[in-house]
Amino acid sequence: MTDPVTASALAKLTTGTGSNLPLFGVGATNGIERNILGVPLYVSSSVVQGTAWGLAQDRVYSVLRDDVSLVFDTSAYFSKDQTAIRAVMRLGFGFVQPESVIKIKASA
Repeated sequence: MTDPVTASALAKLTTGTGSNLPLFGVGATNGIERNILGVPLYVSSSVVQGTAWGLAQDRVYSVLRDDVSLVFDTSAYFSKDQTAIRAVMRLGFGFVQPESVIKIKASA
């Protein structure tokens, strides 16, 4: 996962010196895909610029801490046929092997 500016810079890179092959994979239907040598690259503006995070999918788990609580309220929208629904879920992430989480920081 990386920020949009870093992803844009990575899209301009090639696989090696003198190579015309882009670092990003090329899709048959939509041109450039966001994967680097077959590994998906996710882009988020929440990531600090110039930083990329590598996570092994088989070593990261989403953990549901509590059951989902649902609250229905028809009084708030009594003038219309609407119901307000609030859902609260407590979710955490578990890293079974913290050493598999890597941070890549661009140097100036």
